[in-house]
Amino acid sequence: MFIVIVFAPLLSACSDEPAVQGKPAKTPQSGSGLDRQWLEIHSSIKPAQWVLDWRRPKERSASDEEMQRVQKHLSAAHNIYRESERMIANRAVQLEQMLAKLNVQESAANILEDISSVAGEIGQTEGFGAVSQHYYILRSGKYDREAALALLKQRYGTRTVKSTGD
Repeated sequence: MFIVIVFAPLLSACSDEPAVQGKPAKTPQSGSGLDRQWLEIHSSIKPAQWVLDWRRPKERSASDEEMQRVQKHLSAAHNIYRESERMIANRAVQLEQMLAKLNVQESAANILEDISSVAGEIGQTEGFGAVSQHYYILRSGKYDREAALALLKQRYGTRTVKSTGD
C-alpha cells in the first residue's frame, strides 16, 4: 500500500506527455515565461498559438489568418486521430525539432497540415503520434517530403470496400 501511495502521483503525471521519441530537453526561453519545450496541460497558450510561436511567443488575435489556418488543421486532426488539440500541437512541434536534428526544416504548422491530410477516415485507429513517428522514420531514411506523404496516404488514407458485384 505504501508503494502505491508513493508512486501514484508520479505515474499519473507521466501519462499526458508527448511520446513520439521521449521528452525533449528543457530549454528556458528568456522573457517568454515558457520553460519547457511542450505545451503543458494547464497552459493558457492555445494549441494553435503554440504550433506557430513555440520558439518566440507573440500576441496574435483570434482573427489572425495563420492562427485560423492552424486551428482548422488542429480541429481536423483532433476529429480524425481522436487526440486532444494540445497533444497534437505538442507532437507537431516535437516532430519539427526531431526533423531539424536531421537538417530537415519543416515548420510544425506545415507538419500538422501534412499529417492531417494523409488520413482519410474520422476515428483513425492510429493516433497522430504514431503517424508522425512513421513520417519521421520515412524522412530519416531515403524519402523526401512528397514521397513520405504519398506512402502515408497509401497506408492511412481512405479505405474503400470494393463491391463484389452482387
